[in-house]
Amino acid sequence: PRGIMHDAAMCAGADARIVPPETKVYQETQKLARLAQASLLVTDESRVNQKLPDRIWTLVEAQAIARQLDRSSPLYQTSQAQIPEWQAYVRDLLQLQMASTIAGSGQRHTLELAIAQAKEIGSDRPSQDYANRLVSQWREEIEQLADRPYLARAQQLAELGTIKGYKAAIAQAGFIGVGRPLRNEAQTIVAHGRKQIQVLEDRPLLTEAEELAKKKKYSAAIEVASKIKRDRELYKQAQSEIKSWIEAQDRGSIEKAISFAQKGKLTDAIVTASEIGPDRPLYKEAQVWVADW
Repeated sequence: PRGIMHDAAMCAGADARIVPPETKVYQETQKLARLAQASLLVTDESRVNQKLPDRIWTLVEAQAIARQLDRSSPLYQTSQAQIPEWQAYVRDLLQLQMASTIAGSGQRHTLELAIAQAKEIGSDRPSQDYANRLVSQWREEIEQLADRPYLARAQQLAELGTIKGYKAAIAQAGFIGVGRPLRNEAQTIVAHGRKQIQVLEDRPLLTEAEELAKKKKYSAAIEVASKIKRDRELYKQAQSEIKSWIEAQDRGSIEKAISFAQKGKLTDAIVTASEIGPDRPLYKEAQVWVADW
C-alpha cells in the first residue's frame, strides 16, 4: 500500500510541475506533490535535497493534507497510516534543528553538545542518515577549531622568511594529521617551507657564481653553481646561468681564435677554437672557423 501511494504521489509530484495553476486539478496535484515529498523523506531521505526547516515544513504540511483527504481517495488509508511516522520524523527533525542552533555558535563545547543531541536519534529512525551527516559536519568543525591555531602559527612563522622560521612553520603544520580538514592547507605550508629553505640555503652559492661571472671568471662561476644539485629548488636557474656562462666562455675563445687568425697565427687560432668540445653550444660555429682556417 505504501508503495502504491508513493508511486501515485510521485507521479502527481511530477504532474504538479506541468499542470497550469488555473485548472481545476491544480490544487489536488499540488497536495499530492506534497504527500510525495513527505513519503520520500521517510522512505529514502537521501534523495531529498532540503534544509532542516524545509523538511519540517514538508512533513507538517503533509500531515495537514492527509487529514483533509476524502475517505474515498485511493490514498486515504496509506496516508493516514503514515501520519504517525511523519509525526515521529518531525520530532526528530525538531531535535536536529535545536542541535543545529546550538552548533551555530561554533564553539567546541556547543558542537559537542549538538553531536550528543543528534546521536540520540536511533538507528531505526528514517532521519538517522541526515543526523549522521550533521554529526560528521560538526566533528569536522571541531577538528578545524583544534587545528586552526597550528595553521595560524605556521603561517606566522613562515612570514619571517628565514630558514629557522620555515623549519618551525613546518613543525607546526606537521601537528595537523592525515584526514583532518585543514591537512591540505598545512601540507601547502610544508611544501612551500621546504622550497624556501632550499632557496635560502643555495642562494649564496648562486650569488657567488654570478659575481664571478661578472668578472668573466666563467670556469670558477660554473664550478660554484654546479654545487647546486638536481633535486634543489634553484637547480634549473643555476643550470640556465651555467649554460649562458659556457656560451660566453666559448664566445671569448672564438674571439681569441679570430684575433690569432687576423695576426696570421692560424695554428694558434685552430688550437684555440678546437678547445670548444662537441657538447658545447658554440661547437658548430667553432668548427666552421677551424675548417675555414
